Amino acid sequence: RLERLRVGLGAEEAGEDEAVTLLVGERGIAGIPVAELLTRAGLRTDTADGLIDQLESAGTIRRIAGLVVDTAALSAVAERLVALVTAYHAEQPLSEGAPREEVRERLFRQADPAVFDAVIKDLVQAGRVVARDRLALASHQVTLSPEEARISEAVQVLLADAGLSPPAVALVPGQLGCDPDPLDRVLRWLVREATVVRVGALVFDALALDGLKQDIRQMETVEQPARIDVGTFKERYGVSRKFAIPLLEYLDRERVTRRMGQYRIVL
Repeated sequence: RLERLRVGLGAEEAGEDEAVTLLVGERGIAGIPVAELLTRAGLRTDTADGLIDQLESAGTIRRIAGLVVDTAALSAVAERLVALVTAYHAEQPLSEGAPREEVRERLFRQADPAVFDAVIKDLVQAGRVVARDRLALASHQVTLSPEEARISEAVQVLLADAGLSPPAVALVPGQLGCDPDPLDRVLRWLVREATVVRVGALVFDALALDGLKQDIRQMETVEQPARIDVGTFKERYGVSRKFAIPLLEYLDRERVTRRMGQYRIVL
């Protein structure tokens, strides 16, 4: 029947519902624009909407952003998406999930972005995935290996003790007796958990930075805005220029201070 449609036979010979089903099915998740479907299936405009509605109610096809898409294809790609995310969790157990755009590029390259969004929405509503910038199984929980748990505890103690003068990340594996790769995974996880904060190439204990911001804000007076320069900052907090510059830039980004020439004004 599909071959007969391809050579131009109309819906009268193939059956309107079968014509639509076959034409939509051959497009997969790419779908077919409604106007093209009407032309290729030989449907009359005055009856097309009713037929499409009927097939959509039957669960055969689905309208998505001006396209008509095969529901079986949507179900199949949804299962492939879940399998991809499951595999990603197995490979990256400390990650919060697979990058959303990477999944779209791998599975939905030929589809309209609205089709990808519709599939994601269905999976979220079904309670199967959680979708933000990354896609994760709803059941996913970060599980640290014994070595990662040891590294996590040790690096948190190390950074808390270091305060505003943490060691370079490259030196931490030697201090903790661990390999760089698991340390990197643990640090990325701790950043997501807001336990530590990356400031340029440095990693700080989050509580140390919270204390810094609070102390800087307390410098402000009613009479005039408080200001601080690099030298004053170094002396006040007992840090070298190596730490003072990135910390002051961090305070600017956090809108605790604003740079004005060689000074920072406390906001």
